[in-house]
Amino acid sequence: MHVMKLSFLHVVLFATSTLWASPQNSMALHQPLSLTVVHVNDVHAHLDEEPLELILGGEKTRVAAGGFARVVTTVKSEKARTPNLLLLHAGDALQGTLYYTLFHGDADAAVMNLVPWDAFTLGNHEFDDGDANLARFLRQLQAPVISANVTATGDDPLRGRWEPYRIKYFGSEPVGIIGIDIAAATRTGSRPGKAVRFEDEAAAVQRSVKILESQGVNKIVLLSHFGYDNDLNLSRHVSGIDVIIDGHTHTLMGPYERYGLTPRTPYPARSVSPRGETVCIAQAWAYAKIVGRMDVSFTASLPIKRP
Repeated sequence: MHVMKLSFLHVVLFATSTLWASPQNSMALHQPLSLTVVHVNDVHAHLDEEPLELILGGEKTRVAAGGFARVVTTVKSEKARTPNLLLLHAGDALQGTLYYTLFHGDADAAVMNLVPWDAFTLGNHEFDDGDANLARFLRQLQAPVISANVTATGDDPLRGRWEPYRIKYFGSEPVGIIGIDIAAATRTGSRPGKAVRFEDEAAAVQRSVKILESQGVNKIVLLSHFGYDNDLNLSRHVSGIDVIIDGHTHTLMGPYERYGLTPRTPYPARSVSPRGETVCIAQAWAYAKIVGRMDVSFTASLPIKRP
């Protein structure tokens, strides 16, 4: 798989990497696929642009960064020039500014609906004001919601509001997208109802991978609100994942030292699964100040076939 570009909302920077899909035993051949993944995470109701201090031309400079209008404009630009686009939001859309305090998610849903997301996964702060408030937000949201390790039972208002994963076809090629939320932080630091259950993240992902592979899907993206270190560890214990689009830890990734920022890792970080597969992990900082863009080229390969 060939990668990648990270887009600051006012500056475009580049990083590159290579990942190849591994042939597996089967009779049917998967065709090559070039895919662009555009992603955000942890917007936290930061819908307006905000000041950010950078070093430009060797001098400290304050710029206007972020703002959901720039996210929408960036996505429209990508859609106009990119044939195979996957648009992902890695959770924590809610909580953080007066937009949420005053409108309880209504403003966030309205602006999110300006982007045709392919998937949104739940973050821990989505549960901050209880199940009924989250259900109200999700009723307004047009994006498909996925979370494999969170279930709501009984007559809870969240029951049936999301699926564990979804499959999107690009021509004849299926791409699986699995969602997860960070279980411990949501249970202990937020306000999910008693009917909401949280499963171990790795177990839920491996189960979903097995289901997708049994259907012939061998290109799989994990849309995760689990955090960088947790996802790095998960990638070393779960097989079948090609890309992890991450959230929760507000991790800055990419070559931003020249601007006076301190990134945690290059964009993307890379890991190796138990099967020996390369896994690319990407996160787009926070507060809509960065939009991530990952260009992925899968070679022709044989899909996994399980007995």
